[in-house]
Amino acid sequence: SGFYAVEQNSWRWMAEQGVALLQAPAGVSRFEMTFFIPDAAPARRISVAINGLSVASQPYPGPGRYSLSTPVEASGVAQVIVSVDQSFQPPGDRRRLGIIVQELGLR
Repeated sequence: SGFYAVEQNSWRWMAEQGVALLQAPAGVSRFEMTFFIPDAAPARRISVAINGLSVASQPYPGPGRYSLSTPVEASGVAQVIVSVDQSFQPPGDRRRLGIIVQELGLR
């Protein structure tokens, strides 16, 4: 939940909070996410929790492309919650938008 439809076959907007269920492969040791903060987006802090435990809370200086990578311990199905500190609503759009997520996963 909290992730909007895929756009241009490669990325999707996330609301202020996105929740994903991911199958953790054997020997998983990292959570990795690539994302983009557009010029109009006020988000400056990205936080990640896996199975209820905070694994990352990172500030970002402004718009741009970023990667977030952090060590994790997970097995089976893992609930990943990605949150941003601020979202916005563009004119003419009913959605509350946080960041553009390009990829996330357990590796």
